[in-house]
Amino acid sequence: MLVFVFFGGLVLRLMCIQIIRHQNYKKMAEKQYMTIKPLRPVRGPIFDRHMNVLAKSARVWNVVLSPKDTEASKKGKIAKDLAVLLNEDENRIKKLLEKETYYAVVKRGIEKPLADKIKKYKKDNGVWSIYLEPSSKRYYLRRNFLANVLGFVGNDEVGLDGLELYYDKELGGSDGKSIESTNARGTGMLDSPQKVVSARNGYGLVLTIDSNIQALLERHLNQAIIDNAVADKVTGIIMDINTGEVLAMANKPDFDPNKPFEILDESRREKVQSIEDAEKRKAEISMALSWQWRNKAISDPYEPGSVFKVVTAASALEEGTAQWGDHFSCNGSISAGGGQIRCWKGGGHGGLDFKEALVRSCNPSFVKIGMDLGADNFIKYFRAFGFSERTGIDLPGEAIGIFHSRQTFSPHALAISSIGQTFKVTPMQLLVAAAAAVNGGKLVRPFLVNRLVDADGRTAGSNQCTIKRRVVSPEVSLLIAEACEGVVAEGSGRQAFRRGHRTGGKTGTSEKIDKKENGEVTRFVLSFFCFYPIEKPQLAMLILLDEPHIPDTSAAVAAVPVGGRVLDGLRVLRKEEPMTTDKGALPDRVRVPNFAGKKVKEAKEEISNQHLVCKISGIGATVIAQLPAPGLFVPKDGIVTLITDKEEVALITVPDLVGKSLSDAKKTLRQRNLNYDMKQEKQSPEEEAIITKQTPAAGSKVEPGKVIELEFVYRADVNEH
Repeated sequence: MLVFVFFGGLVLRLMCIQIIRHQNYKKMAEKQYMTIKPLRPVRGPIFDRHMNVLAKSARVWNVVLSPKDTEASKKGKIAKDLAVLLNEDENRIKKLLEKETYYAVVKRGIEKPLADKIKKYKKDNGVWSIYLEPSSKRYYLRRNFLANVLGFVGNDEVGLDGLELYYDKELGGSDGKSIESTNARGTGMLDSPQKVVSARNGYGLVLTIDSNIQALLERHLNQAIIDNAVADKVTGIIMDINTGEVLAMANKPDFDPNKPFEILDESRREKVQSIEDAEKRKAEISMALSWQWRNKAISDPYEPGSVFKVVTAASALEEGTAQWGDHFSCNGSISAGGGQIRCWKGGGHGGLDFKEALVRSCNPSFVKIGMDLGADNFIKYFRAFGFSERTGIDLPGEAIGIFHSRQTFSPHALAISSIGQTFKVTPMQLLVAAAAAVNGGKLVRPFLVNRLVDADGRTAGSNQCTIKRRVVSPEVSLLIAEACEGVVAEGSGRQAFRRGHRTGGKTGTSEKIDKKENGEVTRFVLSFFCFYPIEKPQLAMLILLDEPHIPDTSAAVAAVPVGGRVLDGLRVLRKEEPMTTDKGALPDRVRVPNFAGKKVKEAKEEISNQHLVCKISGIGATVIAQLPAPGLFVPKDGIVTLITDKEEVALITVPDLVGKSLSDAKKTLRQRNLNYDMKQEKQSPEEEAIITKQTPAAGSKVEPGKVIELEFVYRADVNEH
């Protein structure tokens, strides 16, 4: 009976293990010999609007050691050899080899040439405890290009900033897995069954960004830092004014997405290196990295200054509290809400109509416009123009503007707010709102990604133009656009004026009131909003310089020239020819004919007929060469030098013209047998135009007749705020 009871219990136990709990024990066994290895997908590429690759992932390898499989006698040599091959610390590798593990990563992300060297080393030295684990690495094809927009990824190719973070799920794809039988060391067994679930590779992003326009913008922003000694950053955004497609967005200085943890700004890098205390250095590094990663265009609210007058004007006209035919009187200041507000022009503007008030950026006139609009209506339009909400751009970290509560919005705060101070908005918010004021009244949502594509180029999703609402009527919008054209043609935006191209704009010189030093404002933000063409706006742009250190801190002097040069480049890229209408008449320039081979007498007569001045170099009777070269443009009173023999022509030293009046500069150039060209059109006496930049620079050696390009600003613009 005891035997039967014993064997009966054993049978019952076996039934429980083999039949009743069979599945549980089977799963436990499989966990011991079946290994599930994740299969990483390939991260999707990023393209610009023309399908040029901006970022992509490529195959790399991780160098892995199995310390427990490494012979003790070889560990020292392996550590030394790998340190040389991989440019790694030998002591660190020795410590890895002492660990009781079958898996230790020595280095991640090596490329094929180095991987081939590791394979050869294994074979030549009979070391089989080194493994090459397939992986992938993100590459950004242009150094510190579009950095704040693209963002960057971590070592595991997970997005950490920018589009890489915002679209991480779409770019990253989904993991697959490989299930196989392995031994105790984790090595696959021969003839073991294997099950593979393929990974789904990430989608590619096709951006609205145009790489050519982006490169143009970044080049001029980099130069703006140098020319204006900018302490913080310069920012630029170019957008399709009707759809919200962002064609270019940049902040300078920025960083290299391939090496995001390196401090690119030299001054901040030197500051970090000068700190001896480890904790303080670590904190300073963190601040420097955060600063260079931060996308100022969407994340840093600032007081917009006079650019906001475009919104104030549009709101008042739409609400009917102001009329286009209104007249104002400016004596240099106005009393409002218990405080005195000064105009930037000390003596005042005298009498102005509505358009002139915007063109001249008259503070007292706009204080009155704002006070007549009233606090409730001001807040209503502030919200309608999108300043109380995010624009919705597809980037992480977008901020919302900072504004008064209704309870604290006093009459004095209303007066100051009407001219763009005492509140803060982001550059992106301001651009979208100002664009709505001149594009027919439509508030659009800006966006950067046009569509998602799979590996075969098929569209897997897309962004569409979104019009949030209409904030002003087309009639009001047309009036504001007309006034903005006056700002560029005859106001503070004159340095962006080009004959043959109708452009609108508004400047702003805002004070950093919250960063006063000894009770005085010493830091400024200079901005320039512009759009073109007036008759049917297509592109809008905002240029912003944060804390420039120049003698004349006004947008007319610093921000407008940057915008003008970017506009010039845009027109070249877009192959836009000047118009010949009355409002955009071509300048008085002459294309130099080809005189080579002609008799001197005949050439001189033709030069005279072209209203040009003739100079002769040599004693020959026939023209063998000329300066400037045929096809170039010179002013109607420009100089053409005819070369009549093979003697070497003496070069001329370019004089220093910066600081001189335009009339003096022209006289000096003419005396030296040099031509001049002006990208702006003068609207005042030449004595009032002061040269701010010349190309080529002073001291350069040039041929006779060389065209010296002049940029200038009017004395009256120097104090414009």
